[in-house]
Amino acid sequence: MGDHSVTDDIDVKTIPVAHLEGMASLGLIEKYWIEDCDYSGAKRFHAITKHGEHVVTKCVDDRGAKKVELYLLLAKQLSNELVEEVASEIGEEKYVENND
Repeated sequence: MGDHSVTDDIDVKTIPVAHLEGMASLGLIEKYWIEDCDYSGAKRFHAITKHGEHVVTKCVDDRGAKKVELYLLLAKQLSNELVEEVASEIGEEKYVENND
C-alpha cells in the first residue's frame, strides 16, 4: 500500500499489534500499509497516526496479518460511524432550564 520502508523514517516507534488495533478502534490511525518481513510468511504493519507519528508492529505470520488487516478496516469504518453519530447527537441536544 505504498512505497514506504522502516529505514525511510528515523522516528519510527515499534508498538504491539494490539496497540495498533486499539488505536484504530479509537479512530487514531490516518493511514496504514503492510510490509513483508525479512523472512517468508510474515508481515508487519506501518501506520501514520492522526498526530503524524509513524508506528510499526513486529512481524506477524501471514494468517494473523490477514486478521489484523480485516480488524483495521472494520475499526476505521466503525470509528467513523461513531464519530458521526456522536456529532449528530451533540447537535440534537438542547439545553432546557429547570426552574424548580
